[in-house]
Amino acid sequence: MGREKGRKRNGKEGEDEPVFLCDQEG
Repeated sequence: MGREKGRKRNGKEGEDEPVFLCDQEG
């Protein structure tokens, strides 16, 4: 679930890892 959210937020499929970490913090 978290990974999907990050991918949509960043708009890129390759940068889902960094966004995922930020999503958990926020």
